Amino acid sequence: MDDLDLLHALNHAQGTYRRLFHRIAMEDSQLTDKDMLGYGRMLHTLIRDGDLQQKELAERLEVRPQSLTSALDRLERAGFIERTRSDSDRRIQVVHLTSAGREMGNLLHSLRRRAAEQYFSCLDSSEKEELSRLLDKVQRAGND
Repeated sequence: MDDLDLLHALNHAQGTYRRLFHRIAMEDSQLTDKDMLGYGRMLHTLIRDGDLQQKELAERLEVRPQSLTSALDRLERAGFIERTRSDSDRRIQVVHLTSAGREMGNLLHSLRRRAAEQYFSCLDSSEKEELSRLLDKVQRAGND
């Protein structure tokens, strides 16, 4: 298998997981706002790390701050986050998770966990470890 074939296989695997996640999410009766499916990682980051400056959130999600702004606008309109200005520096915006945002983030995380468990059920624990090791190695090489 050459490098391009391997890249296609990796992209196909990601697409397969994404379709599985969406199917599981669509079947879940608790998920009332299907448009929020793409925001789970952002909400979970705020659950895990607490209030963050908008710039810090962008760094942790590895996205450009400008790209994050429209997503945060949408989450704010939906009532899942609030943004406030820092008391020490009015140029800095701090992102706060609301209780509704915490609930949505936990629900999306739960759905992702269910999809991941189903997706990787064909692998035993040593195969999962090896896949994780190889993906980490490729990712590190891509960051050099």
